[in-house]
Amino acid sequence: MVGTADWTNYVKKGGALYNTGATLFGTPYGAQTVDIIPQVPNADYLLLSDVAGTGFWSPYGP
Repeated sequence: MVGTADWTNYVKKGGALYNTGATLFGTPYGAQTVDIIPQVPNADYLLLSDVAGTGFWSPYGP
């Protein structure tokens, strides 16, 4: 597992993701596993799933 403080070092410095480690809705991405594609947090998926079809989320949807 890679903690949030470690993986945020690899995104654009000063951006919202770098500063918070969370989605635009404030849902934390949390620790990530090496060699596994990050998933959209389920809470955010539920908020947006009615306006974006299943194909939009692949391969990042829950």
